[in-house]
Amino acid sequence: GSFAGLQEDALRAAQAAETAAIAAFNASASPADQAMYASTVVGPDVDAASTYLTQIQDRAIGNQPLEVTPIQVQTAGDATAQLIGVAQQNIYNELTSVTNSLASSAIAQAVKVGLLVLLGLIVAFLVALFVARSLVRTLQRLRSAALDVARHRLPASVQRILARPE
Repeated sequence: GSFAGLQEDALRAAQAAETAAIAAFNASASPADQAMYASTVVGPDVDAASTYLTQIQDRAIGNQPLEVTPIQVQTAGDATAQLIGVAQQNIYNELTSVTNSLASSAIAQAVKVGLLVLLGLIVAFLVALFVARSLVRTLQRLRSAALDVARHRLPASVQRILARPE
């Protein structure tokens, strides 16, 4: 089999897109993720795909005979895409794990803050209760004293004043 001109163009466009995607990944990925990608997307199929693409480019430049069929390129490309999918799934699993960990930490922190707020409210309630009891006792003593004046001392004072002949 040979490649038609449009197939070669599509293949070159796909290779350029892959190169750009890998460059973007390397620009934003952690060194650990880059190392995981490099150790996952490797092997004879990846090497074959690279070799095939080089042969196709060389043929386009120098009109050299092509020693690869579209089926071989497709098979090597599919295997490489599958390895890229494995790397993608590994990164997804890592991100899911980190996200779950961060969510758990946030929930634990929210519970701690909630408990501290609750403790603060309980302390404020107890202080208010203590102050209220102190005020009630003071008001009860004041009421008792006012009733004593109204019931006993005031009538006795009025009687003394009325009893004086002036």
